[in-house]
Amino acid sequence: YDPFYSYHSSFYGNPNYNTNGVNDPELDVLIETMRNLNSDQVDEYADAWLEYQIYWNDLLPNVPLYSNEYRDVYNVRVQGLESTPVWDWSNDIADLTLGS
Repeated sequence: YDPFYSYHSSFYGNPNYNTNGVNDPELDVLIETMRNLNSDQVDEYADAWLEYQIYWNDLLPNVPLYSNEYRDVYNVRVQGLESTPVWDWSNDIADLTLGS
C-alpha cells in the first residue's frame, strides 16, 4: 500500500487525491521515506510503515467506519485460483480449471 495519493500534502485541494484534505508535513516525510526505499529494503520499509501507522493513528485524518471481509471458498479440485486482498477471483476466472 502506498499512502502517497491518499494523504500527501502535495495533493491538498485536489478533488481526485487526498480527498480528506490532509496537510501535514510530518506525515509527508513518513510517506516519502517509504516511497524512497528500494524493494529489497524490506526491514527498513517495515520500520518506516510502523512509524507511519503510529503517527497516522495519532493524527487520525479519517475514521474507518466499515471494513468488509471477503472469503473465497472453493473445491480443492479448482486450480489456478490465486486470489489476494487486491486480486479477487474474477481476475483469475479465465485461468481456472478443474483437476481430478
